[in-house]
Amino acid sequence: MSITESKVVPCSHCKGTGEITLPPEVATLQAYYFGCQQGAGHYWWRPDRLPLGTSRYVEDTVGPLIHPKIDGGFCPKRDIQGNAKLTEIGGWTILSFWDNSVDRRGNSSSSFVAKGSYDFDGMKAIAEAQFPSVWKRYTFPIVLVDE
Repeated sequence: MSITESKVVPCSHCKGTGEITLPPEVATLQAYYFGCQQGAGHYWWRPDRLPLGTSRYVEDTVGPLIHPKIDGGFCPKRDIQGNAKLTEIGGWTILSFWDNSVDRRGNSSSSFVAKGSYDFDGMKAIAEAQFPSVWKRYTFPIVLVDE
């Protein structure tokens, strides 16, 4: 399902020239971030900027199909900063893209994982609403690529 009801907001992807509609629960639905916060090293994070927990707890939370593959495994094949891929698996939607905004090493990526089924604009809106300090550091376009 795409996000199609409730609140109309400017679309950040098109620099405010268009709009997307968000449900009221966008800021509170179950979502996590896998990537860097302030330094190199990729970890699972909750919206309150606290670590999600142990590896076993993470796997129990998001499922065994997501956790072992999250570190670049859902990104597009071409390692170009901002190239993104959207994946649905096990009742979750994953927005993953190549990201060197904190960790300058090759194959660095960011992934936003939300419970439910969402389209590209919906996942970007969820990521921006729940992880604003992470989202605002992206000075490059995040572009869904077709593989």
